[in-house]
Amino acid sequence: MMVGYLFAIVAFLLLGLKKPISPVLLIISAVFSFTTEIIWVKGLVFSLVVLLLVLYTVVIVVVLYVEQVPQKLKQKRQAEKEEEELWAGKI
Repeated sequence: MMVGYLFAIVAFLLLGLKKPISPVLLIISAVFSFTTEIIWVKGLVFSLVVLLLVLYTVVIVVVLYVEQVPQKLKQKRQAEKEEEELWAGKI
């Protein structure tokens, strides 16, 4: 279960760094968190922290896709690559 929490931390860190892979990692993190919550509930244990992590991750993923952030991140990365290619032979 710790792997799921660490994966969520990495996914949110990459989102903060505006990496194009972060929305996909957040979806995977939401699945891990949801699976962890199911395991806890089947064991008749309630974890508010895991439930809040699931809800927060799902809300963030929905907002990201509604605001079309993955496309914007891909466009930004493409512009950075083009700029690197432009300056490659000049410096």
